[in-house]
Amino acid sequence: MRILSIVKYDFIKLLRNKAALILMIVLPVLVIFFIGLAYGNTGESTEKSKIPVGIVNYDNSEMVAELMERFGKNDTIRVVEMKEDELTESVRNASVEMGFIIPDGFEDKVLAGKKPEMQLLKLPASADYGAVEGVWNEAFSKMRMSDITARYVVDKIGNISAENEGIVISKFAEKMDNELAKAPIISVRETRVSGDTQSTDYNAKNSSIIGIVVMFIMFSVVFGIGDILEEKKNYTWNRLNTTPTSRTTVMLGKVIGEFLKGWSQIAILMLFGKFVMGVDWGDSLFSNFLIFSVYLLCVTGLGILLATLVKTNAQLGAYGSIVIVTTSMLSGCYWPLELVPEFMQKLAMFFPQYWVVSGLKNTVNANLGIGSVVIPLLVLILMGLVFFILAIMSEMLKGGINRLNKRES
Repeated sequence: MRILSIVKYDFIKLLRNKAALILMIVLPVLVIFFIGLAYGNTGESTEKSKIPVGIVNYDNSEMVAELMERFGKNDTIRVVEMKEDELTESVRNASVEMGFIIPDGFEDKVLAGKKPEMQLLKLPASADYGAVEGVWNEAFSKMRMSDITARYVVDKIGNISAENEGIVISKFAEKMDNELAKAPIISVRETRVSGDTQSTDYNAKNSSIIGIVVMFIMFSVVFGIGDILEEKKNYTWNRLNTTPTSRTTVMLGKVIGEFLKGWSQIAILMLFGKFVMGVDWGDSLFSNFLIFSVYLLCVTGLGILLATLVKTNAQLGAYGSIVIVTTSMLSGCYWPLELVPEFMQKLAMFFPQYWVVSGLKNTVNANLGIGSVVIPLLVLILMGLVFFILAIMSEMLKGGINRLNKRES
């Protein structure tokens, strides 16, 4: 009953703390909402999420029209035709990252065997320029390859009337375009395996939301442990230790309280994600429950450890934010780990977020069963035990130092 009283007291304090509620519920809900808008209901990128690329066309030729059509067919590009002054202003205001200015006489220079030049306007910090440049060059290369090959074949055949020559070139170019548009011979597809079950399911929206939920859970739990520091500051902690309630009971009440508060947050975010944003949390809810529960206990141990290493809530907020944001970035909460170097992928394995994200991707995205989260569960349990042991050792060391200082004084 004393443990339940401590848990009840912590919940009452939480409901009175508006800043904690905003961090725990409002911020993650807003982030999930905007991620859902970006991806739409299917997890695929919507038209608005494509990279907008401004095009100023001073050469109204058939070649440029075909080039722009090919360029705009790419799934990641959204072509925005505009005037030069509009493009300049759009890049300056960062409404588009980049734009191309196609000069007059572009087609004539290409047909004459010369190398035409296009002017580029882009933001200095544009991260997408390299990808867009590759798409543009690929569209131009395929167009020229198709046209040059068709004309070469017609020239070798010979004895074709001018009327039939245009038809042959057109048909040949169309056939070659169809062949070039086919899927490549080699393709990469991620397959997740659990026992005899495997899955190639992937949903970008689910993956992004999983990372956000995992990060905000850690924020809420670690900062929630900061109540211990606040109670020490207000001498509530010392008064608790002078009561018949044992220190173990008090600490157990704190841990259970953080666990239940964490699950309250998870339940709200999962329900919001499912019924408002259309997130599919998979078929194995029990596996999700296990992985979230072990993760909560693990980060509770981390929070207690951090609380023993700092003296004030302000320090916990500063150091805790650095630890949480940095490790979340390294663990794949913000972006797929496949995008970072191999040594960073290995480094991610030392952080609890990596293992909970990996487990949830198996159960949520791939719909694999409980067997797919055994290793993440075991690693998280081990990490949690290490955090709790280090926290106890740190608290004992601080207590010994305090007693030694009192004796000397």
